[in-house]
Amino acid sequence: MASSQKNAESNGQEQLFAEVQGGGASFVMLVQLLFALVLVFGGFYVFSLAFSHPEQGIELFVGGLLAVTIGFITAFTSRTK
Repeated sequence: MASSQKNAESNGQEQLFAEVQGGGASFVMLVQLLFALVLVFGGFYVFSLAFSHPEQGIELFVGGLLAVTIGFITAFTSRTK
């Protein structure tokens, strides 16, 4: 019984660390990642501007927050088949 359990565990580990078939990242995934990074870091920059421009502070902060949110959504929900 111990050997059958050991074989089942080793099969599970082999599946966990199996090589991915089908190649690496595609050009579309790279573009999506770059787009998400630009949105996230650009959003950080925009909502940091809100503190130095008090007359448009709310608009800048909300715009930056929206850009960061869209960037994170793009990064975590983009899938290619």
